[in-house]
Amino acid sequence: MILKLDKRYSNGLQLLGSYVLAKMFSTAEAANASSGGSMDGYNLKLEKALSWSDQTHVFKFSYSYELPFGKGRPYLNQGVVRHFVGGWRIAGVQTYNSGSPMSISPGYGLGIPGAGNRSSVTSYEGWRAKPKGQKFDPFVDLWWDTSAMNKTPSLAPPAGAKVWVAKELFGGATQRNPKQRYLWGRGENVSVARTFQFTESLRMDFRWEAFNLFNRHTWGGPDSGLTSTNFGLVRSAGGTRQMQIGLKIYWQGWRRPFAVTYAGVVRLVG
Repeated sequence: MILKLDKRYSNGLQLLGSYVLAKMFSTAEAANASSGGSMDGYNLKLEKALSWSDQTHVFKFSYSYELPFGKGRPYLNQGVVRHFVGGWRIAGVQTYNSGSPMSISPGYGLGIPGAGNRSSVTSYEGWRAKPKGQKFDPFVDLWWDTSAMNKTPSLAPPAGAKVWVAKELFGGATQRNPKQRYLWGRGENVSVARTFQFTESLRMDFRWEAFNLFNRHTWGGPDSGLTSTNFGLVRSAGGTRQMQIGLKIYWQGWRRPFAVTYAGVVRLVG
């Protein structure tokens, strides 16, 4: 399902937004166990599962707005002040999407050339460990609840184990847990710009841009190999705020127009 909002330019405002509700399946992704191979190359129906790219909800917004101040505008259009407050523009792009489905690999193969393997499950609920604080801290918390996992290959589900490894048998779990998804993705990029018109032939454009405005850090994926010594640990992150400022001067001479550009970049890490 796709919903779209489109406000064409009027009174200085232009707005475009969309919402997508979707579910994506695949049989052709190499996201099985550690080997990445399919369990049976002659029966790819066994591989059908939620795609790694599946995102249930996706929101996107883009907008631009010319502030209603200065010459030719409804407010503050007289006197000296109009030269300082007029001509400013704000624009932005914001995206929000639900996380992708996750999986746990058994780290145990059957010795069949080219064949992958999967974990076995008794429940798709309760894989995630509860954080010790109000929110997840990778320096304190584990992503996966190790008390609900059993990494020793066995012929029957161990007592209390929600995820286990079947001995001498292919695992029966789906490629990805439809009830365990990664964190939501959130991004806000904005810009503030103004054109300074000094004379008919000379003007200057100023632009300030911020990417990831609120400095939202996105934790990397956890180690999801059941037999790994780092199982459940998150040791990477992304999403650093970046800002840049640019100036561009235009001068239309008597022979030909030309532009002189100056840009500076400031990055904030934190």
